[in-house]
Amino acid sequence: MRAKIVGDARKLLLFTMVPAAALAAGCADSSAPNQAPAAAIAATAQVQAKPGRGIDAEFTRLAKEIPGFGGMYYDKSGRLTVQVVKPQAGAAARSPDVVGRLRSVGGATVQRRLAQSGTAIVREAKYDYGQLQSWKGNLSKIFGVRGVVYTDTDEEQNRVRIGITPAASQRDVEQAVARAGVPRDAVVFSRISAIKRVQTLQDRLRPVPGGAQLVFPARSEGPGAFFLCTLGFNARLPGQSREFFVTASHCSDIQGGDQNTPYFQPTPFVRDRNSNRVAVEFKDPAYGNPGGLCYEGFRCRLSDALLARYFGSVESGFGKIARTTFGLQRIGSLIIDRNRP
Repeated sequence: MRAKIVGDARKLLLFTMVPAAALAAGCADSSAPNQAPAAAIAATAQVQAKPGRGIDAEFTRLAKEIPGFGGMYYDKSGRLTVQVVKPQAGAAARSPDVVGRLRSVGGATVQRRLAQSGTAIVREAKYDYGQLQSWKGNLSKIFGVRGVVYTDTDEEQNRVRIGITPAASQRDVEQAVARAGVPRDAVVFSRISAIKRVQTLQDRLRPVPGGAQLVFPARSEGPGAFFLCTLGFNARLPGQSREFFVTASHCSDIQGGDQNTPYFQPTPFVRDRNSNRVAVEFKDPAYGNPGGLCYEGFRCRLSDALLARYFGSVESGFGKIARTTFGLQRIGSLIIDRNRP
C-alpha cells in the first residue's frame, strides 16, 4: 500500500513519556518562594490569553462567551462537570443556565460531550480558563529550570499543572513561577519521568534498515505528487559490489516497468533534497503471463516487487530489519524498540 502526500507534508518528531509514580507530598519541597508583587500578578491576569490549539482554543473562546467559564471534564463517576467562577454578586451558577449557554455557543467538541452526557453539573471554580491560559503562556521560559517536563491547563483542578522530574527542585520551579508573575495558588505540581526522544521508522536512518519509510515522486500523478512507502529488505546480487533493496512494485511511479524512480529516506522535504536521496529504481519488469499459464521455458512476471539500487555514498543496513514496539501484533507502531532495535 502506498499513501499519497498532499502538499509539503513534513513528518513530526515522536516522543514518548515514560510514566512515573507520583512522589509522596512529603518528598516535595513546600517552602514558599518570595511572592510576586501584587501589581505584577494583577497585570498578568489582564494579559490576553493565547488560545492555543484544539480544546484549549475552544475553552479559551468559551471563557469570553460565558463569563467565568473555567473548563469542563468528566469526574470519576463519568459525569460531565463544568467549572464556573462564582459571580461577584454571590449568586450560585445554575446548571441549566450554564448548560443552556454551552448548547448555544459551544463548538463541535462541546456539543458532542453534551449530547453523550445529556446534561452536566456545575462546580464552583476560582479561575476562568482565560486566566489559566494567560498564566500558562507566561511560563514559557520555565523550561529553562532544570527538571521541568511540561506545563498544562488542568481543567479538573482548575489550575496550571507543571510536570517536573523526581530529581527536580520544586523550590527552584516555584521561584521561576513567581518571577513570571503567576500566583502560587494557581499552580499544582506533578512528579514524572523526563520525556525521552525515540527513534521511528520515519526518522533519517543510516545505515538504512528494512522497514524504513520511503518517499518517491509520481510524475504520472502530476507535478509535485509524492507517495509514502516502506522499504522491504536490503539485498545483494552475485557479482555486484553495489547494495540494493526490495520494495513493492507499486512503490514506483508506474507499477510494472522501469521509470528510474528515485527514493528518498525519510522524505525529500529538506533544504538539500539530495542529502536524503538514497536509491533509484533498478529492476521492475513489466507484468506478463503468456497464454494465462506459466509454460516451461517462459519467464512469467506476477510478483508485486522491484529492486532498487543504493547510491554509492549511502550505507545500507544489510541483514537488518528495524523492530518496532508492539511487535507480533496485527497493528504495530512506528517507534523502533530501544531494547531490541
